[in-house]
Amino acid sequence: MLEQGEGVGTVRMHGLARDMAIWISIETGFFCQAGTSVTIIPQKLQKSLTMISFMNCNITRIPSQLFRCSRMTVLLLQGNPLEKIPDDLFREVRALRVLNLSGTLIKSLPSTLLHLVQLRAFLVRDCCYLEKLPLFGDLCELQMLDLSGTRLRELPWKRGMLGNLRYLNLSHTIYLENIETGTLRGLSSLEALDISSSAYKWDVMGNVGEPRAAFDELLSLQKLSVLHLRLNSANCLTLKSYWLKRLRKFNIKISPRSCHSNYLPIQHDEKRVILRGVDLMTGGLEGLFCNASALDLVNCGGMDNLSEVVVRHNLHGLSGLKSLTISSSILEGIVPKRGCLGMLKTLEVVDCRRLENQLVSFSFLRQLKNLEEIKVGECRRIKRLIAGSASNSELPKLKTIEMWDMVNLKGVCTRTVHRPVLERIGLETGRLLKGSVFSYINNTVRFQSNVNTFEKEMDNLPDQRKRQKHELELADRNDKIATKQVKRVAAKS
Repeated sequence: MLEQGEGVGTVRMHGLARDMAIWISIETGFFCQAGTSVTIIPQKLQKSLTMISFMNCNITRIPSQLFRCSRMTVLLLQGNPLEKIPDDLFREVRALRVLNLSGTLIKSLPSTLLHLVQLRAFLVRDCCYLEKLPLFGDLCELQMLDLSGTRLRELPWKRGMLGNLRYLNLSHTIYLENIETGTLRGLSSLEALDISSSAYKWDVMGNVGEPRAAFDELLSLQKLSVLHLRLNSANCLTLKSYWLKRLRKFNIKISPRSCHSNYLPIQHDEKRVILRGVDLMTGGLEGLFCNASALDLVNCGGMDNLSEVVVRHNLHGLSGLKSLTISSSILEGIVPKRGCLGMLKTLEVVDCRRLENQLVSFSFLRQLKNLEEIKVGECRRIKRLIAGSASNSELPKLKTIEMWDMVNLKGVCTRTVHRPVLERIGLETGRLLKGSVFSYINNTVRFQSNVNTFEKEMDNLPDQRKRQKHELELADRNDKIATKQVKRVAAKS
């Protein structure tokens, strides 16, 4: 009952099955018209409805008939061009537990929001015009709060409020410059916090009488297990790193505001550290290095090779690291200390222009018994990927080698080596290396270790190109819709 979705790797429910599911849900108090072209909420809504969804429609206002649904516990209105919420709505739907207004055009919410004393989840994600919210004094039951992508300049609660809050998203709050002292310390139940890409600038320690929240408030959150955070410098990390061990997942980025880069991590590792424009000899980084499972070094200086960093910070071999990416850094070689990177699965090196002749040697790779992927791009002075002599016992798990924009590349290695599990060698330029066997699939080159023939397999390309074209057209249409909405709001103001 599932069909191919609009995007690659997605599915959608068959129309008949969807209609049947909606009909059954109506009988149980759930009304859904999500993703339709509805512009007006129907006049006749049953008072007994408990869950209502009009997400991703074209609704511009909320009519009074919605007020009659006093038993409603879930209201999903995200993705609609709503500009205002009526003052009386929240007075009449006091049983509401889940309210999602994400992606709407609201600028503020009425103070009657505080009547929703049973509210558990409140989401206004990507409400790009939302500048103000009433103080959350009575919303004591709130457990999930998503304020990401809004224009809020301060948080809508004081110290001692929201003691039951477990999930808080403040990412991409580029106007949030003030967080009062104690505001975060009082979130004693908080388990997950995302404050990445926020404008707030952290101080290391809070002083008595200091009005701004400091970094040490985060360390006091004993139940915190997931953290996404951006810091301007490593100064905050001079504090003891014991708190990092408590975290089950984290994504910590250290990047001066003056450092610009288009680099975006592709993988979503459990414990990722991104250092951008950082001197790697700076103190305070030891805790991050030792606890990270993925490390991205972008535009970083202070080293010629990895061994200097390992020795300087006494890192004991970066034993937990599974993914290492080095991009646009001053690097002359990857020569780690013996015993380093024993758990590494992915090695990626991009735009390191001082690397000459070779990326790594077989003597180095001999230490990486768990390595599965090597990715290299824009290192234009490299002639061979791997240099030196080798034996058949090395790199037992290597499956993929990807290379792009390697204009001087002459070969993968200096001699032919049997790799029983190697599945793919990708060259974006489509350039064949002497002595290798490839087949072209979707503009990439695939090395097949036990095949002695060369063949072209283009059968899948037409369908892939159609899907890619459709995705581009869909993205273009969404951009046009968003532009029209912004122009309409600008004209009214």
